[in-house]
Amino acid sequence: MPLLWACAGGAALVTLGLKGLLLLRFGAAPGQLDEWGGSVLPLPAFPVPWQPHKVTGAVLLAVFCLLYGALTWLARIPQARSLAARLPVVRSPR
Repeated sequence: MPLLWACAGGAALVTLGLKGLLLLRFGAAPGQLDEWGGSVLPLPAFPVPWQPHKVTGAVLLAVFCLLYGALTWLARIPQARSLAARLPVVRSPR
């Protein structure tokens, strides 16, 4: 069980680091720093034409899920191994 928590914590730290890098690259979204607690983890001003908060959230969630799955698979967690075995394998045509 502690190994599972370590995988989750590692994936969360990398995801928060990515959010910090996005924040450094694009700056804070307008109005984020004016809200209560907005200076703690403000939303990056992701340059998309519509609903940047949803796009940022989807990107960060995808990064967390992929990292968590990969870390649990590498840690040989049985549930992750059985889930990975069910994924379809795409083979190149010969």
